[in-house]
Amino acid sequence: MEPGDLERQGLRLTRQRRELLEVLRRSPGMLTAEELHRRVAQRQPAVSLSTIYRNLDILTEAGLVCKVEIGDGFARYELRRTEGHHHHLVCVRCGRSESIHCPVTGIEELFGRRGFQVTGHRFVVYGYCPACRDSAGTGPASDGPPGTRAPDRDG
Repeated sequence: MEPGDLERQGLRLTRQRRELLEVLRRSPGMLTAEELHRRVAQRQPAVSLSTIYRNLDILTEAGLVCKVEIGDGFARYELRRTEGHHHHLVCVRCGRSESIHCPVTGIEELFGRRGFQVTGHRFVVYGYCPACRDSAGTGPASDGPPGTRAPDRDG
């Protein structure tokens, strides 16, 4: 993602957008809007959570940011990478997520034979990350389904 990508779409690269994109660029995984707000606010204390949400919507609509919903009620965001198609691994204990390159070939043809026009899809694999797997036991993360707790990776 280059600063010119925004201008080509008629959007300004504001201070908040620049910092938001930088936080996403530096992040090894997906972040919730709340996590992004905490990180952006470290450098721009006046930024509000509603500003973060508004800019995430704009950047997602512009195709520069991916919004991922993994089924726990908390949308996560990541910078759209040029590395191709990817899916997500999500730890059911700590909520850590990781994008994995995963080319899907033939899906449109497969469903097209059934008269179905594919407009998109989601594929999320749930399990235990190495840190949680190696810690004491691998029992359920909560009483609910996988990923029902909001992760807090900021401490």
